[in-house]
Amino acid sequence: EQTVETVEQLKDADYPGVGCILAHAMGLGKTLQVVALVHTLMTHPSVKEHFQRVVIVSPKNVVVNWMNEFRKWLPVWSSNCVKQMHAEVKDSERIQIFRHFRKHGGVMIITYDMYHRLLNTAATKVEKLKKQKAEMDAKADQAAALQMAMVGASESNKRKHDAPRFKLSELSPAENDSLVVRYTLQDPGPDLIVLDEAHQMKKAKSAKAEYLMKVKTLRRIALTGTPMQNNLMEYHTMVSFVRPDYLAAPDKFKQLIVDPITEGLDADSSPYQVSLMRKRAHVLHKLIDPFVDRKTDAILKPYLPTKHEWTIFVKQSEAQRALMKSFYDHASEGQKAAVAAVTILTPVWNHPKAALISATDKDKKKKAVGSAKGRNGGGGSRDGSRATSPAAGLAGVGAGGSAGTVGGARPP
Repeated sequence: EQTVETVEQLKDADYPGVGCILAHAMGLGKTLQVVALVHTLMTHPSVKEHFQRVVIVSPKNVVVNWMNEFRKWLPVWSSNCVKQMHAEVKDSERIQIFRHFRKHGGVMIITYDMYHRLLNTAATKVEKLKKQKAEMDAKADQAAALQMAMVGASESNKRKHDAPRFKLSELSPAENDSLVVRYTLQDPGPDLIVLDEAHQMKKAKSAKAEYLMKVKTLRRIALTGTPMQNNLMEYHTMVSFVRPDYLAAPDKFKQLIVDPITEGLDADSSPYQVSLMRKRAHVLHKLIDPFVDRKTDAILKPYLPTKHEWTIFVKQSEAQRALMKSFYDHASEGQKAAVAAVTILTPVWNHPKAALISATDKDKKKKAVGSAKGRNGGGGSRDGSRATSPAAGLAGVGAGGSAGTVGGARPP
């Protein structure tokens, strides 16, 4: 629906490119859209020379999903061109993947944590190299100045006084690897970078955002399913990523946009605050509308069957009532609090056997810890008695007179 960049603009060497935000609700196919876009950009004769390297940064729990989507829709092409970079990739394999990516191009799928960690390590080594280079070049310049001051010195004598300059060929393998990582991910980096769940950057000065903001390419795509009103400062960070310096500084943006909108949404907001909230929301929408594409799941409703939800109340079985009584007989006041009680009793409500297994496992772990302490000469009470816990109480119900009921209980 929106033309962000034309082919003619791509051919203009002075045009740096632009980015956009794809704010579609979950289930609308953001991943598939990116897969199709990336493949088109990297294979179409008119534009492929401008898109040889693409980096997709995603949370670690969806890296495999990205890889599966590429394999599903582009099985042959992805087997050669798509690589993934996460914690399970061995250190010895990582640099080979980076070198291959730098030389041959392709698509690299990398986690946020890995992106930050690799660049953080590389930045430390690169700064050390810059300092080393500056020192060696300064010595070389001093030697050259000394040679120029020497009266009647021959060319051969001048060369003797010449200090060595910094050479990339003299770097160690680790230093070379750091330069390769920085070259691949940041400077100059990929031709296109895509951030999945981009709202995870949170603040512009966060650890995740720090290195992402420094990537050279301005052709950036941020994917998010989070509605704009959920966190306006997260949206400021995403907009600043795809369009650097487009919005005001974070503190000014908060003062002019975030605070008036937040104050106008309160139940007891004054008419003036509500009016100001609507005006500022309208201004923000107009500012970012040209490069933010928003879609909700409402567009799917005409194509999906009507959704029905039922709440079914099920009477507790005798075994469940016995287990709950045992819990309240043995639990401390803190464990009886609403949140804690729900966590502990959920297995009981699901199925009595699940509660028994959970309690038995906990009891075994406590016995193992007690035995270890005993062997080390510590722990345990002097009279040999054990502390009573909710887990022990639940296990006791299972081991006592209700054992047959719990063990053979059918789902209520």
